[in-house]
Parts: sequence; C-alpha cells; structure tokens
Amino acid sequence: MDREKILQELQDDLAAAKTRRDLAARLVGRAVHEVTPDAIDRVRQASCEYGRAQDEVVVALNRLNNYLAHGTVPAKLQPHRKAVSQTDQGALI
Repeated sequence: MDREKILQELQDDLAAAKTRRDLAARLVGRAVHEVTPDAIDRVRQASCEYGRAQDEVVVALNRLNNYLAHGTVPAKLQPHRKAVSQTDQGALI
C-alpha cells in the first residue's frame, strides 16, 4: 500500500472515531436534559459509549501520529504475506 493510501486510511479512521465520539456526546447531552425515570441509566450508558468512542479517537490519533512521525504502518494496512511452507521452501532450493 502506498504512502498516500495509508495516510488516507489513517485519516479516515480518525474521522470516523471522532464522528462516533461526537454522536456519543450528543446522546449524553440529550439524556442529561430528559427528566424520565430511566434518565440515570441512559446517562450512564451514554457516558460509557462516549468513553469507548473517545478511546477509539485516541487509538486512531496515535496510529496516525506514529505513521507521520516514524513511518510505522499499522498491521491491518500492511500487505499480507503468504506463509512459506516447507514444500514451498524445498521448491526454492
């Protein structure tokens, strides 16, 4: 995978994580403003979702920064290599 495709994939991952986090933040806000018997539960659930989404933003941002700063390509974006079996190795000799 070339540099531009890797960079685009990492930027897309970050944007998607931010979108999920922002949606979770809106859910927290909505739940806080509603006065219903299940509001506490909904706030708790929305807060947990926000925390998970924020964790995804951190992971995506770290992956992007590691790529930009050090050239580290995440495993999921590296080309898959076929494992060489002993039969294949014998054919190479």
